[in-house]
Amino acid sequence: MKKQIATLLALSTAAACTLTYQPATISAEEYSVLDNTDKLVQEALDDNTDELGDALYDSVTEGDIPLYEADAASTQSELEKAAIEKGMYKDTFSFANHLCTLSREDFAERVSDPVSANMTDPELDLGYSTDISYIAYQSGLCFGMAAISVLVHNGELTPSDLQEGAETLYDVTLTDDVDALIAYYNSLQLYSEVELASIVEPAMLSKEEHTDMFLDCAARCKEKGTYFMAGISTKKGGTHAVVGMDEISGNWTFDGISYDTCIVTYDSNCVKPDTETSAFKDDACIYINSETKQFCIPAYEASSENGDVLLYASDDDSLLTYKAPIRGTTKTNTDVSETVKLEPVDTKLKI
Repeated sequence: MKKQIATLLALSTAAACTLTYQPATISAEEYSVLDNTDKLVQEALDDNTDELGDALYDSVTEGDIPLYEADAASTQSELEKAAIEKGMYKDTFSFANHLCTLSREDFAERVSDPVSANMTDPELDLGYSTDISYIAYQSGLCFGMAAISVLVHNGELTPSDLQEGAETLYDVTLTDDVDALIAYYNSLQLYSEVELASIVEPAMLSKEEHTDMFLDCAARCKEKGTYFMAGISTKKGGTHAVVGMDEISGNWTFDGISYDTCIVTYDSNCVKPDTETSAFKDDACIYINSETKQFCIPAYEASSENGDVLLYASDDDSLLTYKAPIRGTTKTNTDVSETVKLEPVDTKLKI
């Protein structure tokens, strides 16, 4: 029986942006893995722990986007000050995570048709094009918003690429053109190159190795001054994408457990009180004990003890520009050769 994970990726294209890529060729070996990704990953999950598999398959219901209000305190916390220094309210959107606002006809013209046109024959044969609506129209757009934030901060996009005259990403207002771009980027997960790198490879890790992935990625990006993409899976909020902005050492305690590292995050689900305007929230950050590999995200009541999962952390921006609508690329930098060599099995997986 096929299982489908709640979407982590969500993006779209403005009317003037059309893709011109020719479908890339794919080897028979790669086709076998692409055709059989689902059970392959599920077996890896079973080898790690049942809890990891359960967390991955905890889907968010259609339209159910949990928004978390930031504290209404008049003074900024130390973590918010760090976030602002790293670009919060500048390299982040002013509006919150949401469902795509386009009409179905507009969505087809601006998103699903051009995304499908750039899929390989194997991707089309596997029905990936039919999933674009679920991924970018019926689910939240957290991945798309996070991806664009990463690309803007890291210099791959400019705010004016999204909206003429915008000097910061926070200046960008939610129009049909902007939502089309966000929805398009959300759909990039359906390309096999992105799926193998961001879903299949991390799924082979243990929960402790997932935590190390976050720590290592955060440390690299802190040194470079860049953002990174992060995926989480919580029993309360389903699968979700956030932006890693900074890594800070300190001492935090939640539910009697101490954590020495905080990954400061931009989470598009967090809003100012009584609004849907994006805001920073201390409790939405990722807190990690670097020795025990325990973690928690208080806003989601998520923790390693509760069976929640840190899915993946990636500073490979090429995964976010692959066949993208603005200055898209045709290659990624993440090596998936070992994944492609795995023994093929039946069914497929999308996250």
